[in-house]
Amino acid sequence: MQPYPPYRLAMGRWIDRAQARARRRGFRGCCPLRQLLRNRHLPIASRWGGFLCVVAFVTIDPYIQPIMTTLSHLFAVKILPEDIDFMGHVNNSRYLNWVQEAVLEHWRNLAPPDAVAARAWVALKHEITYRKPAFLEDDVVANVVLEKIHGARAFYDTVIKRGEEVLAEVKSSWCCIDADTLRPARISADVSAYFFPKAD
Repeated sequence: MQPYPPYRLAMGRWIDRAQARARRRGFRGCCPLRQLLRNRHLPIASRWGGFLCVVAFVTIDPYIQPIMTTLSHLFAVKILPEDIDFMGHVNNSRYLNWVQEAVLEHWRNLAPPDAVAARAWVALKHEITYRKPAFLEDDVVANVVLEKIHGARAFYDTVIKRGEEVLAEVKSSWCCIDADTLRPARISADVSAYFFPKAD
């Protein structure tokens, strides 16, 4: 027997609540939402005049879409004496260098060799939140997770830790480029599958 899709359970509860609110307000019309949901039509809702209204339906089949997981990567950070600033801890700018090294190592370790040779990466954006300082003798690791790939762009989440302590959290976006032309290059589905394998 096929498992009951989670989205149907959630939307079923949403429909029950919406219809109950409508009945309390005196509405007695017939709503075909549940039948549409059974036929794998996902409602797209919008607010209008204080009410939540279904404006469109998207047909999806949860049994056809594979469940995907993402592979994280641990990068061992080496703190050098020149990383320490006048305050006695690692300069904040070094964290971005660690992120770059960690992301590129993640790519080289998981991507097929021909893709590694044919593609390069440039950083587009970093959003970093500093939590605690790092010091020269600390054992620090960066945990890299590729959240998604969209065309030529990749979106990473990196957490820099000392043991169980979080030192910094970084969200970054990157652009894949052709190593010869230096122009943006889309990541193919075959290459993407190395980073998002199907769950068992």
